[in-house]
Amino acid sequence: MITLVVFFLLLFAAFPIVGTILVGAITFMASNDLAVLFDSIPIQFFGALEINGLLAIPLFMLVGEIMNKAGLTQRLIAVAEVLLGGLPAGERNAQRTRTEVLIAGLVPTIIPVVVIAGIMLGIMTPTESGAVAAIIALVLGFAYRELKVRDLGGIFLGVALNTATITGLIAAASLLSWVLAFQGVPEMVVEQMAGLTDSPFVFLLLVIGMLLILGMFLESISVLIVVVPILMPVVNALGIDPIHFGVICTIATVIGLVTPPVGPGLYIAMVQADIGMGPLFRATIPFLLMVMAILVLIAAVPALSTWLPALMR
Repeated sequence: MITLVVFFLLLFAAFPIVGTILVGAITFMASNDLAVLFDSIPIQFFGALEINGLLAIPLFMLVGEIMNKAGLTQRLIAVAEVLLGGLPAGERNAQRTRTEVLIAGLVPTIIPVVVIAGIMLGIMTPTESGAVAAIIALVLGFAYRELKVRDLGGIFLGVALNTATITGLIAAASLLSWVLAFQGVPEMVVEQMAGLTDSPFVFLLLVIGMLLILGMFLESISVLIVVVPILMPVVNALGIDPIHFGVICTIATVIGLVTPPVGPGLYIAMVQADIGMGPLFRATIPFLLMVMAILVLIAAVPALSTWLPALMR
């Protein structure tokens, strides 16, 4: 209880989420006579980040930063607008413009194609595909002459800062999960959930409700990193497909991007559309209700989220 009070006090005080999770873990250790674990905190940090797959995080961030700076992202957006009828049709000049936009945006599509095809065909690991995509984006940026050597310093700095934020979050969440597991909290959660229901569908509905509430206050990645390891024993005990569970968790936490009071997606849209939070959120309610209905449908029909991965095995 003390840990929850401290956690939410820091959260509502706008304390950095990494610090909030870390303080919560330390508070839990101190309030449960686990001070002996303090010496193991650095080891847990190191172990959480000593994973080769995490190298994909800065690499894909680098791809995004280069694409944004080099105008590649804008070219892809322009192609989407043309394909969706964003430019007027019928006049000769308009048709020429559509053709020029499609040609200009054709080359940058190589990047997502290489990433997806490389991973799905087993040619590259996600980390390797990130590195290849970064090289392609770099070459295209210089080829289009929209990327300068002097831009690289700012790009690398931005990637480093963002990577530090995410890896810090992963390390702090890993520490909290380890401490909770040491005290047997996951087993307690399993027992409580088993007491509430033995139905996988009802359990998934409870998870969806919890994630929607947490998503209103926490970043999506924070929710996933903290909650999923605790719930996985229950998922396994109920025989729920991990892919099915992962899809549900992902969609539920994404909804948090457009729900106040945090909702970073709302703030971005507010700036771009020059509109207040209230009117914007009211306009998104019908779409949110539709997404939630689809989420419940996915929870009820596991095949909707598992049929495609099953074909790739």
